[in-house]
Amino acid sequence: MNIKEAIDVALPKGNAITKKSWIEEERMLWVIPTNTSACMILMDTRKPVEQNLIQGWQPTAEDLQADDWITN
Repeated sequence: MNIKEAIDVALPKGNAITKKSWIEEERMLWVIPTNTSACMILMDTRKPVEQNLIQGWQPTAEDLQADDWITN
């Protein structure tokens, strides 16, 4: 699904989204969509808990155009 569709599914449930290609590359990145001042929160599960959340993630054009977005 595209990023909008993934956000539409994840946001009401408070879930995160990721790209299948990120999983295949073992990047272990998840994006938590919010309507807060934190905007999109990038979660890197490879880092220690106190360092794994990055507020204000800005997607690339490739990320926005991708159709391999999934929810957890």
